[in-house]
Amino acid sequence: MNVVGLGLIYKLDIDQHKHFVFVEMTPTSAGCGTGAIIASDVKDKLLQVPNFKDVKVSVVCDLP
Repeated sequence: MNVVGLGLIYKLDIDQHKHFVFVEMTPTSAGCGTGAIIASDVKDKLLQVPNFKDVKVSVVCDLP
C-alpha cells in the first residue's frame, strides 16, 4: 500500500541533526479502525532507513 499515493501523509519533517522524523497522517476514512496499524507500519518502515533513529507518527482526523 502506498500511503503517499493515497494522500494519507500530510506532513513530513526530518531533523537530520537529531536523526528524527515526524509524520502527520490521516486514516483512510473517519472511524477507520486501521489508522493505528498503518501508522505503526509507517514507523517501522521509516526506522529501516539508514540514520533514522527516532520516528513519531501522529494520526490526525482534522483534514487540511
